[in-house]
Amino acid sequence: MPTNSTANGICWIDLGTPDVEASAAFYTALLGWDVARADPTGYRLAALHGHLVAAFGPADEPGPPYWTIYAATPDADATARAATTAGGTVVVPPAPAGDAGVAAVVRGPHGLPLSLWQPGAHLGTCLSGRHGTFAHAELRTDQPAAHADFLRAVVHWRLDGDLFRHDGEPVARVGPTTGPSTSAHWLVHFHVDHLDDAVQRALDLGAHAQPDGSLVDPAGALFALDPPQGPMSLDARTGQRRTGLRRGRTEAHTPPASTSAVSEPPAQLARMGKTRAVAESGSTV
Repeated sequence: MPTNSTANGICWIDLGTPDVEASAAFYTALLGWDVARADPTGYRLAALHGHLVAAFGPADEPGPPYWTIYAATPDADATARAATTAGGTVVVPPAPAGDAGVAAVVRGPHGLPLSLWQPGAHLGTCLSGRHGTFAHAELRTDQPAAHADFLRAVVHWRLDGDLFRHDGEPVARVGPTTGPSTSAHWLVHFHVDHLDDAVQRALDLGAHAQPDGSLVDPAGALFALDPPQGPMSLDARTGQRRTGLRRGRTEAHTPPASTSAVSEPPAQLARMGKTRAVAESGSTV
């Protein structure tokens, strides 16, 4: 599944949380991340082995926190126009984040949020296929066909069974909604070397297991852990077999100097955190 700046692949993830410090501490202990100091807006970059993998930002809106995925696009303006043509809404219009890139948020006609990132100096996730890295995203919905037309028009993803594909390559999995919420949402999965040990570690750190095998972190954000790569794997909590997504070889990408220094996050990336805040409020700009 494409990472980094591959057009229309998922290139970046971040978590909006009411307690950035506590959330950063949880994922650092679980996945081995190094989390940078906050920029003036509270946005904090996370790295693994010196490569950017995710970020945290403050979320002041009511409701549980959640991980946001960013789909890479070569032209955020054109992608936003495609979203409105497909019946969606532009929640946050494309706006530059300094020289890092251009961010935007759109929402489909059935309420599905999707954040966009046109890479500049910040290419996105710079490490994949290792313990502690982004594995894949899963669209949790009981009506995948209702969102398929929108995602095909906006990011050229095509629904193929329980997978969304782009140019034949899988970019996201589809799964049913669980729990009290029936609205469509994205579930972020992370690679771990030893699944059972990692799940137990998460529970020891204050996470809660869900019947479907996902987890809820101490702040209330849903996430999931995946075992080492392979065509098939076992769910940590149910023992049922599930189809894995093809990821390719382990990759490490060296970003430009402006994004490789973990100790000092570039302030312009705060724009990505701000797009979350507006999206969570449900308003449009």
